[in-house]
Amino acid sequence: MMTLRIKYTKEKYMKFLGHLELMKLFERIFRLHRYPLKFSEGFNPRPRMTFASPLSVGYASKGEVMEVILDEMLPLEQVMNTRFPDGITVLDAAYVETKKSLMGSIHHSEYLIKVELKQNVPGIASQFEQFINQPSIFYEKKSKKGVLRQIDAKPQLLNAKMIFSEENEFVIRCQLQTSSQGNLNPETLMKCFLAYLQLSDQAEAILVERLEMFTEDGKGIFELR
Repeated sequence: MMTLRIKYTKEKYMKFLGHLELMKLFERIFRLHRYPLKFSEGFNPRPRMTFASPLSVGYASKGEVMEVILDEMLPLEQVMNTRFPDGITVLDAAYVETKKSLMGSIHHSEYLIKVELKQNVPGIASQFEQFINQPSIFYEKKSKKGVLRQIDAKPQLLNAKMIFSEENEFVIRCQLQTSSQGNLNPETLMKCFLAYLQLSDQAEAILVERLEMFTEDGKGIFELR
């Protein structure tokens, strides 16, 4: 029994797949390519697969990671040549030995966020600098019991920079916490910024692409791969 870790893209129409649909897709592809899958026990055995920090529907990614347990080793060349629908491409594959769960391995994620507005906003780059330099940035989040609570986004915001702005659109590159200690959604950050500008109802579109996920091993922070 061994753990196969796969890094892949999730782009084009594939970004509209929900997490359960994505899991079913991977299971079908693995079965089609005759992967020696390890199944769970019980009345409804399923392949033992884990996905790192599932994306919201509509978010694209250039660096997603998943793990699948196999009964025997499969040549990595075969894994790299596994064919998925257009939008999912296998970037890397390796066998890993780790006691830490895949979800527990993630430290933070890096994103590109493009926001299209219904109106022009002069000086938006300097206003974004003022926004992220606030001592606190609060947003509301529902607990599992349905209770709204105030969360400070600042500890979950590692860095953020506006890398493009023109007329009624801008692009942010940022690194946000993605762990059990906190998980800041990039769209939430943008809604906080628009509220700061008093433009909460002026977003034409908020487009999110995850560039990479990172892990920490005590010696430093590295790409999760």
